[in-house]
Amino acid sequence: MTSKTENQIDSTGPLYNKATKLLEWLIIILALVIPLNSLISSIISIVLFIVVLILVPLFKLRFPVRPKFSLFYLIFFSLFYLVHLIGVFYSYNIDFALFDLQVKLSLIAFPVVFFLISSFFPGALNQGRTLIAFSTGVLAGTLIMLISATLSFNVSNNPGVFYSSLLSGSFHPSYYALYVVTAMVSVTWYWLHVSSKLFSLISILCAIIWFWLYAFLVLLSSKAGLLSLFIPVIYMLYALYQKTHSYGPSVIFTFSFIIILTASFYLFPISFGRFAVVAKTMETVKPDKGNTSESTFQRIMLWESALRILQKHPIGGVGTGDVKQAFLEDYDLHGNTAGKEANLNAHNQYLQTSVALGISGLLILLLTFLVPIFIAIRQNAWVYCAFLLLVSFNLLFESMLERQAGVMFYSFFNMVLFTAIKKIEINHPVQSNPL
Repeated sequence: MTSKTENQIDSTGPLYNKATKLLEWLIIILALVIPLNSLISSIISIVLFIVVLILVPLFKLRFPVRPKFSLFYLIFFSLFYLVHLIGVFYSYNIDFALFDLQVKLSLIAFPVVFFLISSFFPGALNQGRTLIAFSTGVLAGTLIMLISATLSFNVSNNPGVFYSSLLSGSFHPSYYALYVVTAMVSVTWYWLHVSSKLFSLISILCAIIWFWLYAFLVLLSSKAGLLSLFIPVIYMLYALYQKTHSYGPSVIFTFSFIIILTASFYLFPISFGRFAVVAKTMETVKPDKGNTSESTFQRIMLWESALRILQKHPIGGVGTGDVKQAFLEDYDLHGNTAGKEANLNAHNQYLQTSVALGISGLLILLLTFLVPIFIAIRQNAWVYCAFLLLVSFNLLFESMLERQAGVMFYSFFNMVLFTAIKKIEINHPVQSNPL
């Protein structure tokens, strides 16, 4: 028979404390590894899930009367996965439908994991250390990629190895660009909370890391990533004002960044030249459906395909398993041989979801972002708001929730940052509001 103390969530026994610390370290390690290796991050996420499922019944803990992460939020964040599950039942290609559910499994697994952790082991949730770990992983990843590119350049003498997909290796450049801009926001958050002075050793170190990440983002040559820069820049301006309560540092940063951005146009013509090519080509050239080497034209044709399919299946879409076939048939019908040969998806998550699940699925996807953004703004959780804006903006140009690298990143940090604002006290090295 268990005692009353064994059934309380605020247990302070040594074994309970060790279990809490184990979960905290698993979360931190997962954040560190996500930008380094997809396979290892998948293994750690599975370990985290299994450990949580073992520890909850092991300690025989009861749910708190009013949990901060309520059952409503668990259902809400799982809803996008559940509608994909419903979409399986009117799909013809069951094999692809099951594969898609496997890819998107993080969308329901992480809400369950963080619901249980926040209810039973709230001390394991550490927003600050998780953000620091992720930024460290991104910084290490950029160093590894640049070293690898340098070694390749010594062999091939091809400067292209320092740009785009040749630089990012196994990661899609647009996905890694999202990691980088998120790390820029995280570094700003860390500086705002840790540094007590505007000019200090920590401030200098954070500034060096921030601009290092900016330079790497330029090398990745992701147009969506470069356009996303406005979010970490705005967050930095906010941080500068919060730190100094003066507009002077913000004005200096703005002019300095404009100068650096302008210099980047000349120092990295390959990266920023892509914008000029898009503008010039769209004015003078009609895209060739058989050879769409310019990615913007390619996306436009993919979006047109998605809209045509959506017109035929507006309410429920074609089903979770039949998205790929629907696109291939439209490519055949309209002569998009490049799209067919590369087996491309919509390259826009909102359109991709609309094709699969119809307007109903699109509304659920939009609510998945709009409701948390409203909560983040109401709670002044600006780092969470910045994260949601970054992801939702990048979904305009990539179907990031169709690949595990995008699904895991979004679902993991969405839960890390959401549960942080639902805690009364955030356990990071300094006391502060959940900015």
